[in-house]
Amino acid sequence: TWKPIADEVMFQTSAKPQAGTGCLPCSRHHLGRVAGLLEEALRFARTDGLGHPEVVRRIDMAEREIENMEAVDLTPENIAKLPPEQKELAEWALAKGRTLRHLLDGMNAQSEVSELEKTAVRSSEIATEYRARTWGLSPEVMRKLVEKALLVKEGRLTKSEALSQLKMEER
Repeated sequence: TWKPIADEVMFQTSAKPQAGTGCLPCSRHHLGRVAGLLEEALRFARTDGLGHPEVVRRIDMAEREIENMEAVDLTPENIAKLPPEQKELAEWALAKGRTLRHLLDGMNAQSEVSELEKTAVRSSEIATEYRARTWGLSPEVMRKLVEKALLVKEGRLTKSEALSQLKMEER
């Protein structure tokens, strides 16, 4: 079951959260930043290869984002303090982050650009699914929303047409 986890609910405690406590919204930002960094790295890699300094820099920054999420926001101590549905999400994020980190660790200047492309696509999917989970949306619903948004962005649908189609599919 998908339960919405609003930012304000995550922090309902008797006191304000202290810096460095388990932070699911922060994890959402880390995952989104990883996706953005890898998209930018891919942009450079397509023309200049994986050895380009900007590719190396962005991959390094993406790895640090994952490490920060793991070492600061989603430590075992912080996860233990979360309610069950939030623990599940935190553990899911840890597993996905670990997978991305291992994919990035294996890359070097001799790697294929297609390897970075697959990792960039996967990181974007993970960031999108994480956000969908925090909003209480299933991955299927989120996928449909993203598809319609891309069609609107490309000018192939208007906003009202996209909304009408989504409403029709809902029935």
